Amino acid sequence: MSAFPAHWSVNTLQNPSLTVTYLTRGAMRIVGLSTPAAPENWLAVLPATAWETPYGPFQAYGGHRFWHAPEAHPRTYVPDAPEMDITPLPDGVRLVQPPEGPTGLQKSLELRLDAQRPRLTVLHTLTNRNLFAVEAAPWGITQLPLGGTAVLPQGAPVTSEFTPNRTLTLWPYTRWDDPRLNLHGDLLLVQAQAALPPFKVGFPNHAGWLAYLRGETLFIKRFSRQPGAAYTDLNSNAQVYVNDAFIELESQGPLTRLEPGASVQHSEVWEMHAPVHCPPTPQALRGLLAELGCPSGG
Repeated sequence: MSAFPAHWSVNTLQNPSLTVTYLTRGAMRIVGLSTPAAPENWLAVLPATAWETPYGPFQAYGGHRFWHAPEAHPRTYVPDAPEMDITPLPDGVRLVQPPEGPTGLQKSLELRLDAQRPRLTVLHTLTNRNLFAVEAAPWGITQLPLGGTAVLPQGAPVTSEFTPNRTLTLWPYTRWDDPRLNLHGDLLLVQAQAALPPFKVGFPNHAGWLAYLRGETLFIKRFSRQPGAAYTDLNSNAQVYVNDAFIELESQGPLTRLEPGASVQHSEVWEMHAPVHCPPTPQALRGLLAELGCPSGG
C-alpha cells in the first residue's frame, strides 16, 4: 500500500482478503483500500488538497468522506473536527465526529469488514443536533486514482412506452461532447483521465451500484434507492466527478427533514475484485458485472 504522510494518524481493519485504513484524528476519512492481489492503495491520497472557507481551510485528505447535501458553500465545506470518538466493534469500528458548529449536524461512520471476503459495509449516519428541524441528505464520496473507467448503470423501471424513465443531470461545467463520456444505452462509461474543465454527471440510479475498473481490479459500490423518496441534484442519488487529479464515485441517501435529535442513515457496500481480466468495453463489462450480481437493466 502507498505510504501516507508521516503526520497522519491511521489505523487498519484487515481480513485475509482486504485491508482498510482510516484516519484516527484530523478528519473522518477512509484513506486506504487494498487486497493481496492489488496491494497498491486503491484510494486517492491528497495531502495537499484544501479549500478556503469562512470557517478555515477544508482539508480533503482523499479517500472516502461523508458530506451532507444539498451542496452549498460554505455549509457543505465546514472543516472536520480534529478529534473524534472511536469505538471498536466486533467486526469493525465506529467513528463519531462532534456536531458541526455552523450547521448543528453530526456525522458518524460505521465500518464493518466481512470476516473473509473483500467486502466492507460503510454506514453513514447524519443526526440533527439543532433545536430546530433541518433538511439534509447523507452523501458518501469516494475518491479514486485516475487511469480507469467508471461504469454507470442506466436501467430503470418501465411503466409505459409513452413515459420517460431516464434522466441525466449535468453540472454547469460539464460538456456533452466531453471525450471522457461514452454513451452505450444501458451503460454510461466515464474515462478517468485528466482534462479541463472538470466533468460531472448524476442520475437516478435504480440498479443500486457504481463500479470502477482500473487495470485488473474492479471496485464496486452498492447502495439502495428508496422508491418515492426525494433526492437532491435533480433527483440524482448517484454521481461521478472527474478532474485532473482523481475521480469520485458518489452516492446519496434521500433528502430528509430531520427534527431535533433525529437521524438519517445511508449504507454503502464496497467490494474489491482482483484479478479480473476484462477490457473496458461495454460488452465485456456487461458480462463481468452481471456475473457479480450487478445487472444494468431496470
